[in-house]
Amino acid sequence: MKRKTSKKKEKNINYRDLLIDTIREKKLPILIGISVFIISYIFLSGFLLKNKILTIKKVNPTPQIKKDEKKIKKYIVKEGDYLWIIALQAYGDGYAWVKIAEKNKINNPNDITPGQVLILP
Repeated sequence: MKRKTSKKKEKNINYRDLLIDTIREKKLPILIGISVFIISYIFLSGFLLKNKILTIKKVNPTPQIKKDEKKIKKYIVKEGDYLWIIALQAYGDGYAWVKIAEKNKINNPNDITPGQVLILP
């Protein structure tokens, strides 16, 4: 008995050529897909960039005091006052008498009189 051998035709498939042929056949859908991808990328990158700018934390600036709004502290000298005592009461530091003397252009710290108005810096 003769054995029947099936003769199959072996085909060598060249996948590279098959891919190129498929791309040639479907140029339009591929071009549309690439175009949609590029447009979407540009739109989303612009949208995200815009949102990054808008999400910057807002810092509340400290209100700046205008010169007119500054309260000028004044002190009326009483009997028995010395610049040291006035500085101690106003600032909690007796050595601040120098600032008071400079602000009021007092040359001699012992030369203050009752009723005199001193500006406290």
